[in-house]
Amino acid sequence: MFASTLCVATVNAQQRVPLLEVFTSSTCPPCKPGNQVFESVISGKPANEFVALKYQQNFPGSGDPYCTDETVSRRSGYYLINSIPRMEIDGGWDQNAQSFTNSLYLSAKAVAPKFDITGVHTYNNVTKAFAIKVKYKPLDTSVLSSQILFCAIVEKETKNNVKTNGETIFYDVVKKMLPTQNGTPLSGLVANQWDSTILNYTFNGSYRLPADGSAPNRINTSTEHSVEDFNNLYVVAWVQGPNKMVQQAAHIAKANGLSIATVESNLSEISLYPNPTTSFVTLNVNMKSKDQITVGIYNMQGALVASHNKAAMAGENTMIVETSSLANGAYNVVVTDSKNNSSTQRLFVTH
Repeated sequence: MFASTLCVATVNAQQRVPLLEVFTSSTCPPCKPGNQVFESVISGKPANEFVALKYQQNFPGSGDPYCTDETVSRRSGYYLINSIPRMEIDGGWDQNAQSFTNSLYLSAKAVAPKFDITGVHTYNNVTKAFAIKVKYKPLDTSVLSSQILFCAIVEKETKNNVKTNGETIFYDVVKKMLPTQNGTPLSGLVANQWDSTILNYTFNGSYRLPADGSAPNRINTSTEHSVEDFNNLYVVAWVQGPNKMVQQAAHIAKANGLSIATVESNLSEISLYPNPTTSFVTLNVNMKSKDQITVGIYNMQGALVASHNKAAMAGENTMIVETSSLANGAYNVVVTDSKNNSSTQRLFVTH
């Protein structure tokens, strides 16, 4: 039960920022009252006091048009949830969103955090590129291993995904998880010492409103997007440990300028060709300086299906990656440097 986490004896001066996750759909009749209850509880509270996320889903019926492979995987692959509306408070309270109360909210805020999280992000309104620097500090020695940093780009309000349940406005809709829904495993953590991760993402192509949330109709993030208003996007991050428990969450502030985060990342650019591919793909990685990189290939369920390590030199590096053993379908290719900075490209395999 969520209440059991109130007994954690961690002494620090940081304020807890609860992570409130709701799995919902515009085709789900009970989701409307679930969202109404949720919004009534958080209404009027300072926006930086909590992190709220809505993961649009692919059922019941045809599902929400803004459903993505990542939001489905967060529900079914990570939390193993098979019903909606469903809500998670810091990964520990798992019930229908209609059961959310102000008392539960205050209890979540009262839990001492085990991480401090801050950061900045930049957005280029010409290229639609985000550069995000997340800083994190473990606050005691109990959280130095098996921790994962998650980051999401969220649209504050959407209106185009109206379907059948009577809702006309949808709040805090997750648009992209970085680098994927699997997050970034953290290593080399030292208690009370800051570390950081750089994440970059570009919204490619033009806006498309899918017909529904079925897999064939979902947005292909390598060529299109479903963002209604780029001025309405914001960035959040959180650290989650074993047993899915969230250590701390945070809003990542927008910085002035366009280069604050990208300057510190050793990964300049990655590209894949041919794409789609059959038996192999050529991966080009442009590096700012010499470094050790890891290339991970993940299926759409978030499982790692192949991994390669390479000592990369400054400038352009080329790798030939075999794909003949991969099943037909879409994959995420994630390149990570030695400081956990990541860049992601979508790969399509067709035999």
